[in-house]
Amino acid sequence: MRKSTLNSLSPTLQQIITDFPNLTFKRGSRFTFHPPNTIILGPKTTDYELLTLHEIGHALSNHKNYKTYLELLKMETEAWRRAKPLAQKYQIPYNKDLIESHLNTYRDYLYLKTTCPHCGNYCIQSS
Repeated sequence: MRKSTLNSLSPTLQQIITDFPNLTFKRGSRFTFHPPNTIILGPKTTDYELLTLHEIGHALSNHKNYKTYLELLKMETEAWRRAKPLAQKYQIPYNKDLIESHLNTYRDYLYLKTTCPHCGNYCIQSS
């Protein structure tokens, strides 16, 4: 990240970026982790720093690819778990409502993709 861009961030976020020199941070349209070490920072929101820690959680967990939607949900949950001690370290509020809201989008997607639209039965995704 360019120095001028880094300077426009909060002191806390500047410290987080400094503390993870093995990761590359870039600006983008949404928060994303691109394996093996790139964090895309989305638009500024009130939870900008926490969302950044979540993406760092993916990197710390060595997340790469997923084969099933259940694996994706597990990866997202793990990234949030990894973000919690970081939030404590940097004194960032761990917004449980935000986290549950984000996880619910994955739960809803999993439910949608594993429910037969014709009979309502659940199926198990094998790949």
